[in-house]
Amino acid sequence: MGKGLASLALLLLLLPATALFGQGPTITVDRAVAYTTGPGFPVIATDTVLGLVYSAGHFRDVLRIEDREVPSGGEIDGYIACFDDQLRLRWIQTLQGPGFDAIRALDVIQGSGILFAGYAGANTTTFTSYTIGGVTLGGKGEADAVVGRISVNGILEWVRNDGATGYELPADIARLPNGSIAVTGSVDRQSRFGDSTISTGKKAPGGYIQLLDASGNHVWVTHSVSDTNVFGEDGTASFGQISNITDTSFSVETGGVYASRIQDLQLYYEEQSTTALRCSFDGKVSNHAQWTHCRGPWYPVEGSIEFEGLSDNTSPFCISSDRQLGFWYPS
Repeated sequence: MGKGLASLALLLLLLPATALFGQGPTITVDRAVAYTTGPGFPVIATDTVLGLVYSAGHFRDVLRIEDREVPSGGEIDGYIACFDDQLRLRWIQTLQGPGFDAIRALDVIQGSGILFAGYAGANTTTFTSYTIGGVTLGGKGEADAVVGRISVNGILEWVRNDGATGYELPADIARLPNGSIAVTGSVDRQSRFGDSTISTGKKAPGGYIQLLDASGNHVWVTHSVSDTNVFGEDGTASFGQISNITDTSFSVETGGVYASRIQDLQLYYEEQSTTALRCSFDGKVSNHAQWTHCRGPWYPVEGSIEFEGLSDNTSPFCISSDRQLGFWYPS
């Protein structure tokens, strides 16, 4: 088997159709987000209405599934494969170009198809192009964000790409109750989404949240900005899994180092920790109810200090936003 399929074949063999859709043990794989970039670690999602299993990821050299063989068009290519309830292959779509291309996230529209998010054109020295579903897209820079929708029969319904000279790496995608689509990921300093140009800082990558309408048209984008006023270091951020979706908002997992801000919300990361924020459908962010964030301005304080019960061994190193005060303890 080709390198890109070794783990995929093993995973599917360990998930018999009865375990996914019928009698026997219940295994829930409605949505899974893969953050690894190594070949052989697929994203798995299921359509419980039609009894379909989707797998996506990337492969090197040749992708082999049953009697189908798809050669790579470049360094590494992305793929989406669809299987029936007996895990027999129905169709394959590939994202192919001369560089490193990958599918990183899926969201099933139950009974109606699938949304995907990935990137293309990485590890190339010039502006390039890449193809999926018979549509060729012109590259915008290093690792462009590629988002689209595919029907249950494997037909590409629409696809878009966003980016600039740096990289854009989508991490998750989700269809919201009003039909719009949220995409999260990380971006290298400066980029363009639709008609919106963003900057996350002179040296630091940041996270982004993009909203598309049901047809894939850009609506808005919001992003983090490095905050060097906290520790004197460039803060970085990346935005990942989308969860806790309601009729008006959703949660976004975030991670990073040092400090960043998004709109008026301060994000502080202790030793590459993760936290979460809420984002409304109109692009306004706020604290997640189950997490504590620190709003600026920050006042770094060296040494072991206790204040209202907080000490140098208490995390997070901040107090409620109305006090406008944070702590820093050098290691």
